[in-house]
Amino acid sequence: MAHRSSLESDNNSSSDVVTGISAYDQNFAQHIRQNGVFAMGQVTPSNLNQIQRRMTRRRSSLTLARFPESTWRNFREAMNSSSTQAEIFNVVMPVLMGDHVIPHGMERLFNNLQPALRNGKVQLNGPKPDWFDGHTPSSENQDLRQRLGRYIVPSKNASLPFLPNFFIEVKGPNGVPDQNRLQVIHAGIFGARGMQRLRAHALGYRAAAVEKPGQAILVTYCSTTIEISLIHTAEPTLSNWEVEYHVTHLGIWNPGSSIQEFRKAASALRNLRDWAKDERDYAIENALSRTSLEPSEESAGRQSSGVVTALGAKRKRRKLTSAEVSFCPLATTRLRSSVPHSYFWGVIIFLGVFLGILNIFWVHRMLAIMYITKM
Repeated sequence: MAHRSSLESDNNSSSDVVTGISAYDQNFAQHIRQNGVFAMGQVTPSNLNQIQRRMTRRRSSLTLARFPESTWRNFREAMNSSSTQAEIFNVVMPVLMGDHVIPHGMERLFNNLQPALRNGKVQLNGPKPDWFDGHTPSSENQDLRQRLGRYIVPSKNASLPFLPNFFIEVKGPNGVPDQNRLQVIHAGIFGARGMQRLRAHALGYRAAAVEKPGQAILVTYCSTTIEISLIHTAEPTLSNWEVEYHVTHLGIWNPGSSIQEFRKAASALRNLRDWAKDERDYAIENALSRTSLEPSEESAGRQSSGVVTALGAKRKRRKLTSAEVSFCPLATTRLRSSVPHSYFWGVIIFLGVFLGILNIFWVHRMLAIMYITKM
């Protein structure tokens, strides 16, 4: 069933109506193609090799000693008998994903995000993914969530994880794989955009585009087959596009066909889930390390253009890339100017301590002479 919503102006003029579409609409695939979303991997990210190496990393939890063939046979039986989405999430996915606890949400409508892919009077509304991983809200990141809320806080329920960049869509045996892919791409568009916005907030838009684009992991499970892809942002090739999105296929497996195939699928899923968490944590740490923050960026269509200041003294300093140095001269100027200032006060303290010790020595010597004279 199609899910549509309309946003009308105060005067209710029909010419101002904006129609929101989702992955359930018949023209969804055409709309995203015409607005800068490419699902065939025409452009791959610069860190693709790194991601693929991380994906194939061996997991000690999947060795023969800890995951014997008898356990896999039980999994295969449970997988083949699971016919509903609830059964798949309760029986199949926990075995594939392992016991690593990561903040996540399920079946939550992303009703707090700025619409995407606006073209004329049609825009892409927030998705409702079956599963998403994000970062736990806390007092430490409250200000960040307030400033970038329309891009990184998916739900109006403030207790749910924010900055989602790992998504799962599940279908039973009668599900349609193509529909599943469109749904997870729908979620991935908002996830990749959120990651890019956060980096832009911390580094400046140009520097963020040079260093690394916004990226998100997309996982689908349909009819005993698991498929994993990556979606990333890129500079737009058309002036009316805010940003481009490119989907890169990473792998497809049937974990019920053999224990070797299961290990490949489970390793890829667990490794990429950990990778997505690392990317979130790194992006948030960089954003929180800024010594000064930009005004709120919740207005629609705004691109961040701030400069980078020196990273906070309590956090690890990250070496600036050449692109960041050329784009952010203020940061390097402040770092350099602080060196002679610190050196000056270090010399003053050293001289003070030295003179104090010398004074104590002469006082003791004079007392000793006076004592000997009296004797």
